[in-house]
Amino acid sequence: MFPLRAKPDPRERSAAPRLRGPCAKRPLFDVLKERILASTFRLETSLSRRRDLSAEERTVLRSLPATRRTYADGERIVEEGTAPDGSCLLVEGMAIRAHRIGRSERVVSALHVAGDFVDLHSFLLSHIDHDIIAVGPCTIDFVAAEHLEAVTRDHSRLARLLWLETLIDAKIHRVWVAARAALPGTQRVGHFICELHARLGAAGLVYAGGFAMPLDQRGVADVLGYSVVHVNHAVRDLRAERLLEWERGRVRLPDPDGLARYSSFDPAYLELRKGAESTE
Repeated sequence: MFPLRAKPDPRERSAAPRLRGPCAKRPLFDVLKERILASTFRLETSLSRRRDLSAEERTVLRSLPATRRTYADGERIVEEGTAPDGSCLLVEGMAIRAHRIGRSERVVSALHVAGDFVDLHSFLLSHIDHDIIAVGPCTIDFVAAEHLEAVTRDHSRLARLLWLETLIDAKIHRVWVAARAALPGTQRVGHFICELHARLGAAGLVYAGGFAMPLDQRGVADVLGYSVVHVNHAVRDLRAERLLEWERGRVRLPDPDGLARYSSFDPAYLELRKGAESTE
């Protein structure tokens, strides 16, 4: 659906060594040295826009041991195949899920923002069907499966909130499929920008109506499965309608409600409480 011409990794750096047994999980954390506490501020902010978090639950999240690593644009964070022994929390930047099917170009099925547990589902799976690739520079905190299992075992409400995150992730994917089929190109680009505005707002990353955008228009074309010319025209039309400003890696929505109406964007699928879509 959404072809991506991913940048090659110049250092061919894998996120984890190959496994030795057919059923073993990849020892993702053995190759990472620095042990810290996870930076969960954006995750807490995002979760609290959906449900209230108690002081104890915030403490539990902030106490998660993690291993931090930074990635450059186009670097592979996690490789398709046997699931690693944990999940990655996106602390800063953006990342995509990309699939490789036969000899076709990569296909993008999701874009993740700061505060997302990008592959939270993987600690229950034996195989993942996609790569996770950095979009612009990004910072990842890797949290081992044993620590996530302890949270879900000992804190049932947090377990439900983390489960909710995976369900919303699935809802976003379904809306992408439907919007791709139902909306003309300019509206689809507008819908995508509205979604980013809402999701980044939930993470506390929208300021003065705008947000940092590591994707350029070519990157948006890759994510949405359009040609660059198509996206250029869409951005031009949205600018002409005074619904979008996009300069030097920053996107601003002069009229968020107007762009939402124009693009048939309804944020209900993001499960955000009223007032969570933007932060001034």
